[in-house]
Amino acid sequence: SLFGFLSEKTRRLNKYCVNCTKCHLPGSIQPSYPTVCQRELCQWALAELGIGRASVEDIALNAEVVDLLIAMTRLAATSALLSPFPLVFTKSDDGKREKALDPAKPDCAKASNVAKLLPSMQEIVALKNEKQLEAICDESGEFVYGLLQWIITSCPAQILSLQGDRRLRSMGTDYQFLIRSATPEHEREFARAKARDGSSFAFHGSKIENWHSILRKGLLNCSGTSLQRNGASYGPGVYLSPEASVSLGYSKVQQDTAVSSGAQRSSASDQNSTRFFSDKRVCVMALCEFINSAVRKPTGNIWVVQNDRHVIPRFLFVFIPSMHNFSQVLRVAQRCSTSEAAFDRDVCALCGHIMDAGAYQ
Repeated sequence: SLFGFLSEKTRRLNKYCVNCTKCHLPGSIQPSYPTVCQRELCQWALAELGIGRASVEDIALNAEVVDLLIAMTRLAATSALLSPFPLVFTKSDDGKREKALDPAKPDCAKASNVAKLLPSMQEIVALKNEKQLEAICDESGEFVYGLLQWIITSCPAQILSLQGDRRLRSMGTDYQFLIRSATPEHEREFARAKARDGSSFAFHGSKIENWHSILRKGLLNCSGTSLQRNGASYGPGVYLSPEASVSLGYSKVQQDTAVSSGAQRSSASDQNSTRFFSDKRVCVMALCEFINSAVRKPTGNIWVVQNDRHVIPRFLFVFIPSMHNFSQVLRVAQRCSTSEAAFDRDVCALCGHIMDAGAYQ
């Protein structure tokens, strides 16, 4: 019956595409909220008919998050690590579907060139409607609007920019994000294991270009696969550390961080005028929750969780080496350790505050 159909869909909207109403494709992470699936026809409907399209209001409301997603995709394309690869269609008056960017024939150089043409977030948030957004993208390049929409709609994770007292002050950086990337089923499985064995927190570091894939596929045990980006000296698994200083190294935060005094003054002015990353080089580190019984600790600073169902990213911290106060921010962040009771209390208190406020529902 219609009532039965609607009741089933409403309870589990995140499982189904908002266009074709079918389950999301296997092999891709299930979104935690309703969105368009990655089937070719549904992506065409997104491009041609606007079904599931992100509005200017949606983008403005989540401007810092969209800005971060754009930065990740740009660098992933530049580094030829763009997986999943975008599916973007050309515009046509006769309704014909032609692929400008095709996952079956990934051309990272072409995707990188298109990504470089994306308008700045400062320009986007100043717009009033979708027509203006489409126009400014079309002025930049032919496939820019399609890529922008793909970047936003293809990310299944829910990400929230944290402001004011919702930030972890001990992390130093003002760029902090709450992330919900696990599916409801994964969260329930994790909760059962947590009730049985308890959980703890640790950091995970990875270059920013890898986060394009992590946010869309999950934090996976990629050891021994083509997706492995670092060594696996202590065996297969997701590598964590209780020390932020260790994970910051894996995020490449400490590489090429020196800036001249002139650049520092310029960066200070830029920082005062914008809250966005623009074309700045950014680095990302996550704070993850893991099941205590699932972790191996081959060294005091390197921990390994082999079962990736037993580790979930909870927060993202973004660092901008060109910022005028970066050295101070880095020193503060490097002192953080999940082994310290005070830090653990701060994290648990923040999680409770966010839950009470309803921001993680």
